[in-house]
Amino acid sequence: MTFEECTTCKLEYVEHEGPPTQLTTQISAGNPSGCHTHTLHLVFYWNNLQKVNKMPVSLCGSWDMVSNVNFEGYMTALGNLYTRNIALKLKHRKVIEQVGDRYVVKTLSTIRNYTFSFRVNEEFQEFTKGLDDRHCKSLVAWEGNKLVCIQKGEKKNRGWAHWIEDDKLHLDLHCEDQVCKQVFKRVV
Repeated sequence: MTFEECTTCKLEYVEHEGPPTQLTTQISAGNPSGCHTHTLHLVFYWNNLQKVNKMPVSLCGSWDMVSNVNFEGYMTALGNLYTRNIALKLKHRKVIEQVGDRYVVKTLSTIRNYTFSFRVNEEFQEFTKGLDDRHCKSLVAWEGNKLVCIQKGEKKNRGWAHWIEDDKLHLDLHCEDQVCKQVFKRVV
């Protein structure tokens, strides 16, 4: 969530705790002459009393793939030969959005699209439909400036990490002993 500051106001931020699962926030602003004021009430819902996570670095936007190293090895580790053969020929577009405290990640291609959403630090059931069609428990967390996902299921050492480096979106996908390294450039 973003806030635009009023150029003539001094913002005052007041935080009030509500019930254990919610935080109510009030932002009030006004200038000394009293010509205008702003009041905004927000309610943030917590999971296990954790505040809503804001991206340390914004990964949001549309990104086109520019390199894809060891994708075949990664897909072989996933075990889906049919999908692997098709996926090797595709160039993906990655779209990352933040909607409130929920993140939405879309992987788009001419043949197949995959979309999932999550809240940081909240485990969720994921069905990797269109990838390897498996069910797993996923947990996404910030580790410094990297958004890291650990997926627990049939496959060992499975997950991914997104981060920005040199104005490019990097994605490492790992499964068992295979690591695929993808790089995306921002779509303007």
